Amino acid sequence: NYKAIYKMCSITTTSDASSSTSEIGEFFFSSSGISPEEAVERIKVMRRQEESFLCTDYLSGCGDAIQCGNETTSQTTVRPAIDVGCRTKMCEWCYQIADFCKYQRESVGIGMHYLDRFLSSGSEAANMALTNKKVYQLAAMTAFYIAIKLFEPSQIEVKTLSELSRGCYSVEEITEMEAEFLRALSWRMHAPSSVAFVHHYLSLIPAYLAHDKVALQLMLDVSLYQTELAVGEYDLASARPSVIAFASIVNAMNILGTRHFPETERILFGEIVSSATEMDHLSFEFTSIKNFLGMCLSKNASEEMIHAVNQVNATQSTCVSRRSPICVTNSYVQDRQ
Repeated sequence: NYKAIYKMCSITTTSDASSSTSEIGEFFFSSSGISPEEAVERIKVMRRQEESFLCTDYLSGCGDAIQCGNETTSQTTVRPAIDVGCRTKMCEWCYQIADFCKYQRESVGIGMHYLDRFLSSGSEAANMALTNKKVYQLAAMTAFYIAIKLFEPSQIEVKTLSELSRGCYSVEEITEMEAEFLRALSWRMHAPSSVAFVHHYLSLIPAYLAHDKVALQLMLDVSLYQTELAVGEYDLASARPSVIAFASIVNAMNILGTRHFPETERILFGEIVSSATEMDHLSFEFTSIKNFLGMCLSKNASEEMIHAVNQVNATQSTCVSRRSPICVTNSYVQDRQ
């Protein structure tokens, strides 16, 4: 199990005295106070919860959704008037508002998840949003508003949201749409996000790999950036957040190269996460999502991010490898294409 695998991290294969300074109780996110045992228990609960928050392919043929474990057939019988482009534009609008108002970008992901679940619900209001672009825009704005209302310390007034719509929607219309969301989603508003999974997965990184703080911070940044890219991709709307998070971390490790994250240590980390989550990282679902996110990253990576990765890869890693011949017997997914 994951405990046995994690304890193997403490095996020292070098006589260097400095290598003995890392204890199994030290983690990358030690400041959060999350131990490996607690992280694993939380991950298990989150994995169970996410199964009841999955969406369907509500555009029914308007996009080529990746098969993500659950059926991607729409619950509605109406033919959508909206398309993938409509969703992309509203997602970009939400990110612009979030950046301008200094909101967490994760709130956009939460809001878009509300929207996807709402449109998958088959309710009368959801069907109306699918067949009317003006109603769809109202639904998207309202979903983001609910996310801000629940998860941001500073709120946005309904009146302000109405003004942002340039008078297209009144306060009453937004308030009524909010009520439609709550009814359609049965007031279940706290689904585990891919961002939360990323942080919990990284708390399982062995202590001796947590010495290279610069490389680890960049790995976190690249992983979180991929989760943001996933929010804007309708193809991943029905994907499990836990899979998106792990795929993002794997891609980030691959980008940073073996100097900072040697092959053996990648295998070890994969074994720890797979054992803790019971996730098949060799499955078609995982590899498809990982490859898709990799393509999105290659298309959207900024020059600043590319420079940061090149700079980190040009430096010598400070991590000391501790290897066990037992913990690397199983293969770990790493697409080399």
